[in-house]
Amino acid sequence: MIIKWISASAGSRRSRSLWAAALLVCLCCLAACSPVAEMSGGAPAPKKNVSLIVKMKQGDYWRTVRMGAEAAAKEFNVNLNVSGSGG
Repeated sequence: MIIKWISASAGSRRSRSLWAAALLVCLCCLAACSPVAEMSGGAPAPKKNVSLIVKMKQGDYWRTVRMGAEAAAKEFNVNLNVSGSGG
């Protein structure tokens, strides 16, 4: 019974049109999300600068925060500037 309903609704012209429109919208969204530098073949964009301001530079917690930020900066190819109180 369910199989008959699925095949009947999937075969209709309106249903196929809706699926095609949904697929087209998804493809347009994917194309819009792709980086422009890769598509144009131009030079890569310059590195962005990110600043991390921490409460203090000592302590396990703040060292862990800095290590995580440094790993993310390396992964996303950005310059990281860390500043905070030295106490």
